[in-house]
Amino acid sequence: MDKSSFCENTKSGDGKMLNKVRDNTLIFSMGGILYGITELLWRKRTHWTMVITGGFCFLVLFRIFTRIREIGNIYKCMIGSFVITTVEFTVGY
Repeated sequence: MDKSSFCENTKSGDGKMLNKVRDNTLIFSMGGILYGITELLWRKRTHWTMVITGGFCFLVLFRIFTRIREIGNIYKCMIGSFVITTVEFTVGY
């Protein structure tokens, strides 16, 4: 398994860009769907932009935290709170 890849690498040497696109799509989709379901369960309604927002936040946080693994959880929580609040503020009105 390629360390830069979230999913298992099916080709040896070829398709690294394709693997990255696949990984990003999978991570984005998981975050968007989970956020949409959570909002539906909590508020009984959601907007399609919140699904995209959830996917974007999940992808950004995944990429940040895979690059800076050595920081403590409290700092990860602070970074996550800042990123999510900033994105939600930007998308919402």
